[in-house]
Amino acid sequence: MQPFADTALVRLKLQLTEDTAPDALISDCLAAAHRRIVPRLRPGVDPETHAQVLAAGEALLAGACVMRRLAASRALQNRSVTIAGQRLDNAADPGALSCAARAVEDGAWRVLATLLAPPPVAPDMMCSPSRPVLGGEDRP
Repeated sequence: MQPFADTALVRLKLQLTEDTAPDALISDCLAAAHRRIVPRLRPGVDPETHAQVLAAGEALLAGACVMRRLAASRALQNRSVTIAGQRLDNAADPGALSCAARAVEDGAWRVLATLLAPPPVAPDMMCSPSRPVLGGEDRP
C-alpha cells in the first residue's frame, strides 16, 4: 500500500530543505510511518474518504522520524572529545531535536486519533494462590 503522504508534504509541514533532509531519508521515514499507522486503523476506515487527515498525520509521524534520525546523526558526528584531559564540546544539543520530535509525534497521533482503533487491553493476569513468606501457619 502506498503511503498516504509524500515527501513534499513532510517538507512543507516541517519546513525541511533538501540540504537538511534528503528525499531518501524522508521516503524511508514515510514508509516507517505508514507501517505504524495501517495496523492501528479502525476497521472500515476508508483511506480515500479520510485522505487529508491520514496524509497530515502520516507526514507529521514521518517528520518526527526524520527529526530523530537527524538528531542521532548529529550526535554521532558532533560528539565531544577529550584532549589532554580537557573535554571539548563542539556539538549543538541533539536532545532538543529529540524532544521536538516527541512533540511532533504526539501531534501526529492526535491528528489520527479519530481514525484509530483503541489500543488492545492486556488480558487479566493469572495469579497463583498466596502463600506466607515469613512466618504464618504453613511454617515447618
